[in-house]
Amino acid sequence: HDALPILSRSQDRHGLKETTKSKKSRNVPMNKILRETLLKQRDQSKSLDYVFPQKNGEAFSMHLGDRIFPKAIKKAGVKKVQLRHLRSTFASNSVMNGGDIFSLSKLLGHHSVQVTEQRYADLHPSYLQKEAEVVSFSSESSPHLALVSSE
Repeated sequence: HDALPILSRSQDRHGLKETTKSKKSRNVPMNKILRETLLKQRDQSKSLDYVFPQKNGEAFSMHLGDRIFPKAIKKAGVKKVQLRHLRSTFASNSVMNGGDIFSLSKLLGHHSVQVTEQRYADLHPSYLQKEAEVVSFSSESSPHLALVSSE
């Protein structure tokens, strides 16, 4: 159970692909809670190939997931998010909670940090406002940044 899961295929609106977009398999780091939850779900499913199979054991189509996922979100009582936005939500929240862009780039499997910056730079406005407040011109909070009066 200590080995990282390996991502070697993908799914898009056209169906299941036997390779990833980059044609490379990669390890997928995840926190302990997520890993344990997914392993438990896989063990409870009747499919050896999918964590969340259809009743017949086959993979969900993207369109079917778009109908089922909102019901699961509501049942779980978590913030509403669309299935296709999970990756960008994860990326934005990682940065807004102190994660660094280099590590995020590796987690997402991008070939460069620039790809990550371009695709996932959409941070919540309240976070951007908080970041803007980091710079202070008050002599009480940061004497070395205080503006010097020319009078």
